[in-house]
Amino acid sequence: MNIGQANDRALFFIKTYDQDYVGKTAAGFEKWALTIKPFFTEYNKFIRIQEVKEHYMHFFNSIQVTREEIEDNSISSANDSHIIESNMSHPKRVAKYIIENGRIWEDLDISAPFTKDELYKRVVDSCDLMGVKLRNREDVFSEFKSADLIEPYLHGGTKMYRFKYKIGTLTEKFSEHVGMPLESRFDFTEADYGPNTTNFGEAKPWRGSYNARFRI
Repeated sequence: MNIGQANDRALFFIKTYDQDYVGKTAAGFEKWALTIKPFFTEYNKFIRIQEVKEHYMHFFNSIQVTREEIEDNSISSANDSHIIESNMSHPKRVAKYIIENGRIWEDLDISAPFTKDELYKRVVDSCDLMGVKLRNREDVFSEFKSADLIEPYLHGGTKMYRFKYKIGTLTEKFSEHVGMPLESRFDFTEADYGPNTTNFGEAKPWRGSYNARFRI
């Protein structure tokens, strides 16, 4: 069951800080975490006192709320991008990363038609960088397909695929699919939006590379 797919159930999540959020190295974050440990050690003792438990129960039971307010999902954590991402499947997470990175081929823009083998290479590279393990690389292809983002493309008798949209629109479409904004590496212009009609021989270099070259 994915987050946001069970509106009749109450799921509770605890959000906390990580090293990226506080802008620290792994060692710096561990050192910082130790400084707040005494507070939580004391609070753990405090919350176990019977009178404290009773006070909390009285407080929560005294809150005036209607059934409509309880069932209102407008402020549900199902819409929280951090919660969505933490519950995201690995194939969806890798597909998101690939679009954010803007390429399938090593040195071509993501608008370039591609083979499944080339997609699988990008999946493997992405998994290595993300520290993610996938059971089946095909699941990432299926993720793009289920989002209706790819179409068949034939190049000189070779069966290939192509994203239906340029990178700007592609980013928006996949964002809608996963229910959270993507963090693209690039700034988009008006030329980055709309249908993708790029032929293989017309593909632009990957915008993240200074020494891009065309591959055949």
